[in-house]
Amino acid sequence: MDAQGRTVHKAPAFRGSNLEEREAAVLARMEGAAALERDLRCHAFVLPALWTLLQEHVMAEEDVTALLAGSRFIPEDRMNLFASGFAAGFRHDFATALHLLVPQIEHALRAFLARAGVITASIDEDGIQEE
Repeated sequence: MDAQGRTVHKAPAFRGSNLEEREAAVLARMEGAAALERDLRCHAFVLPALWTLLQEHVMAEEDVTALLAGSRFIPEDRMNLFASGFAAGFRHDFATALHLLVPQIEHALRAFLARAGVITASIDEDGIQEE
């Protein structure tokens, strides 16, 4: 159910002779348990630590840049965007943080894989190249 009470997903039943349906039911329950575990850990550990950090310190972009310096994952030319995104997250401005960080993480993953020798581009049947 979603926040408005609408049914948005039905998990398969455990009963039945179809092995694939039973495996799908187990997987659905495992995914639900993992999501609950992540949510509980976030609310029990991560958010209280973040609130304490924010009560005791102001996290400016310069501070975040110093924390991120030397990262092998973050391309040097994107450091300011990562710092801005993380600083927005520390200010609880998650919309800005996601807007900045999601494309940067995608780019950083591509750059990281390319440095490891993985081909990150493809060409379709019309000759259009995509990352």
